[in-house]
Amino acid sequence: MDNQDSVALKFKLDAPNNLGISSTAQVKLQPGEIMPVVHSYQINKAIQLAWAPIRIYSITPQGNTTTILLSAEAGTTAKLYFLYKAWHQPARNKTS
Repeated sequence: MDNQDSVALKFKLDAPNNLGISSTAQVKLQPGEIMPVVHSYQINKAIQLAWAPIRIYSITPQGNTTTILLSAEAGTTAKLYFLYKAWHQPARNKTS
C-alpha cells in the first residue's frame, strides 16, 4: 500500500478472509511512504507468517532460528499472526 498524498494518512487493513482471522489494523503512512503488507509468507516447513499489518524490514533465517525486524508507531500494537503445522517425530525401534 502507498500514500501518494502530501500529508500523512491512516489506512484501515482487514485480515484476508481466507485466513480465518477477524482482525482489523490501522496504519499511518507518511507522505510518499510505501508499506508492503505481508501475508502467507512461509518462514520454514512448519511455520507461516499468515498476516502482518506492520512494517517489516527483514526476515532473516539463522540456523534453527528466524529473526523478524519490525517497526510500529509509538503507542500502537504490533500484530503478527502465525500458522503452524504440528509434526510428530517418528517412533524409534527399540531393540533388547
